[in-house]
Amino acid sequence: MNPMEMALILEDEESQYHNVVAVNEGDEDNEALNTLVDVLHSDEIQDFMIEEFDGAIVPVDGAPE
Repeated sequence: MNPMEMALILEDEESQYHNVVAVNEGDEDNEALNTLVDVLHSDEIQDFMIEEFDGAIVPVDGAPE
């Protein structure tokens, strides 16, 4: 099943529904959590999401241009 071809409605990068990385107060400088955020924003992971999920998942930095 390809959601890009079979979906009734598709959200874009302007959607009000998105995932966030939330931390407890005091964990803002946690090295592991900051590494996770860096990895999620990396070109390698962004490209993987685009290629592997064929547009069904919009990377954290938005849709490909």
